Amino acid sequence: MLYTRRNKRKRRPNWGRILLTLLALLVIALSVYFLAAGLTRPRGTQQTEQESQALQTQTTTPEAPTPETPATQAPSQEPTPETPALTGQRRMTLGLTGNIASGDFLIKAARDGSGYDYAEMFARIEPYLQMQDCVIAPLGCGISDGDDLGASAAPTQLLDSLSAAGVDVLGLACERSLDQGVEGATETAGLLADSGLDCAGVYASGADYLHPLILEGQDLRVAVLSYTLTTDQTPDGARDVVKYLDDTTLQNDMNALAAEESPVDFVVAVVNWGSADSKDVSDEQKSWAQKLADAGVDVILGSHPTAMQPLEELQGKDGRKTLVAYSLGTLLAEQQAAGRETGAILNVTLVKDYDNGTAYYENVSYQPTWVLRYSIEGKYHFEIMPVNRFKNGAYENMGLEARARIAQVTDEIRSTLGESVGKLDESVLDAPQTGEGE
Repeated sequence: MLYTRRNKRKRRPNWGRILLTLLALLVIALSVYFLAAGLTRPRGTQQTEQESQALQTQTTTPEAPTPETPATQAPSQEPTPETPALTGQRRMTLGLTGNIASGDFLIKAARDGSGYDYAEMFARIEPYLQMQDCVIAPLGCGISDGDDLGASAAPTQLLDSLSAAGVDVLGLACERSLDQGVEGATETAGLLADSGLDCAGVYASGADYLHPLILEGQDLRVAVLSYTLTTDQTPDGARDVVKYLDDTTLQNDMNALAAEESPVDFVVAVVNWGSADSKDVSDEQKSWAQKLADAGVDVILGSHPTAMQPLEELQGKDGRKTLVAYSLGTLLAEQQAAGRETGAILNVTLVKDYDNGTAYYENVSYQPTWVLRYSIEGKYHFEIMPVNRFKNGAYENMGLEARARIAQVTDEIRSTLGESVGKLDESVLDAPQTGEGE
C-alpha cells in the first residue's frame, strides 16, 4: 500500500507525542507485515487456479496456425526410396529325380568303419544334379540316428551325401513314413532340419505342418508340397505329422499360400501314389493330377511306382498348364529286376515375366539314370550311372550282363516318357574318371 502525507505548519517538537506516534507507526508497520505474510498463500493459490484455467483454455482452444507450421501438416520426415518394380524375365531351373529308397544291402554297402558313407553312390550323377538351381527328390524311407535301420529308415549320413551331391529338397510323405511310428516320423523331420536340407510332407510340429515350404531365389518364390495317398502304418496321430492327399488338406495348403504377404509364383507337389510295380497310370492318379492342376499346382512329381510312368501336360481350370511326371522311377534302390533300377532326372525351367505378369515352364528334358550293383571282395557297391556316359559299357566294374542292360535303358525311358512333353537330354557332362575304360 502506498501512503501520502499532507503539508502542515511548522511547530515546536512535542517529543512525547512524537514518541507515541513512532510507537504507533511501528505497531502499524508490524501489522501490515504480518497481514502481507498471511495473504501470500491465498494469492499463490489464486494464481495457480488462474494458470490452470489458462492451461485448460490452451488445450481446448487450438492456436492459430502460423505460415511456418500449418495446422494440418504432420512433422516433416525424410522421404524413403521405394523398391523399384521388377522388369523382364526371371528363371529358375529345377531338377526332379526318381525315388530314393533304403534297404539292408544299401546300408551294408554304405558302412564305412563305425559310420556310413553314401558318396560313392551319387558321385557319377553329381554333375547332373549341380547344374540346376534347385533339385527336388522323393525319399521313400525315414531317417534315423539309431540302430533300427533297413528298408524303413536310412542313417543320417544319407542326408550328408544327398546334400553334397546337389539335392536341395526332399519330399518325405510316403508309404514308409510311419513304419517307425509317429516318433519315427518326427525324428525324420527333425534330422532333416538339422541337416540343412529342406523338406516337406512330414513335420516335427503342428506349426510346421500348417506352413508350406517356400523357396526363394532368382526373384521367384516357389512352394513345395508333399503328400501321400496311403501309409503302410496308421498309428494314432498319423495325420498330425504326415500330409495325406485329400481335398481338405490340399485346399488348406492352397489357402495358406494365397494368404502369403508376397505372392507365390509357382507350386510344386511331390505325390506318393499308384501301384509299386505298375508301369500304367491308374485312374486315381489321373484324377488327383487334374485336381492338383485345378488347385493351382504347376509341376507334379509322382513317386512310389518303381517303374517309369509317362510325362503328361494338363490344363488347370485357370488355363495354366501343369507338368505331370507320374513316376520318374528309381534314383537309388537295391533291387535289380528289370525296370526297378532305372530312373530319370527331369529338368524344367520356371519362368516369370514381370512385364506382362505371366508365369510358365519351358525347356523340359530328361537324363536317364541306372543303378549299377557289383561286388568286390564280398561287399556290394552301388553307383547311380548317367546312362548317356556309360551306355557303351566304358566302365571296368560293369560285367557283360550289366553292359547289355544299360544299353537298353535309353530306349526304354524314351519309349515311356515320350518326346511330346519333354525331350531326351543326350548331353554328356564331366564325371569321375576312375575306373573308366575305353
